[in-house]
Amino acid sequence: MRISEDLASRVSVEATLRESGVLVLRDSYDPSWRATVDGVPAPVIRANAIYRAVALAPGHHVIRFFYRPRDLTAGLMVSVTTGVLLAVWSFSRRRTSASRPPRGMEGFTLIELMVVLAVLGILLAIAFTQYRGMQARGNEASAVGSLRAIVVAQSQFSLTCAKGKYASTLPGLAQPIPATGEGFLSPDLTPAETFEKSGYVFKMAAKPLDDAPPACNGAAVADGYAVTADPAKPGVSGNRYYGVNADRVLYSDDQQTFTENLGESGPAGHGVEVK
Repeated sequence: MRISEDLASRVSVEATLRESGVLVLRDSYDPSWRATVDGVPAPVIRANAIYRAVALAPGHHVIRFFYRPRDLTAGLMVSVTTGVLLAVWSFSRRRTSASRPPRGMEGFTLIELMVVLAVLGILLAIAFTQYRGMQARGNEASAVGSLRAIVVAQSQFSLTCAKGKYASTLPGLAQPIPATGEGFLSPDLTPAETFEKSGYVFKMAAKPLDDAPPACNGAAVADGYAVTADPAKPGVSGNRYYGVNADRVLYSDDQQTFTENLGESGPAGHGVEVK
């Protein structure tokens, strides 16, 4: 599997399967996500209760996920319909007016046309603002899902490969273990210690233990870790900051980042717990 594109509202994946299976993208499920497989629309299903996925037949496939808020589509339809109705109403009112306009003056006046365009512009602005808000909320849900996936990977790493320790880097969670040849976390969440995904910047901090042996996959280990997710464009790509550490409690704050002020274990100094 290879992720060829990973944007806030669009993700492209190439995958090759020997037999039928399910591609699970560790981003939060939302009914507004759509998908195509080799250019053909495919249903997006819910995997493990929180992730989005698509079913695939054997062979090589290109899967594209794209975000299309249903409320935005409905809002645009209402806006266009309202504009058309306003135009029809204005035209009908002039046709049924008791006083016939002077010759050569039939049709819309400039003021009527400006009113129709102004109302249509206001409706479109409202629809666009709602879209931006829904996109930010979608990014926030994706960030929470990604952080939870990292927590699960760290727990599995600690229990099965590191004798109670944790990976000191995100790429360390992607290193395959000899028994299965698979890592603990997917490549989209382990390209570097700091990376951007779905409008959020992720970063993990952990102090490697110099005197401890490496994990079963060769990764350096640490006593704890702290992972943070900050909106790449605060107020646009997201409105909340997130953080989680070895205690596996996820925190959220709408004012202050957790980056560089969240310990590798213990409670956060600010924010609220995400249930």
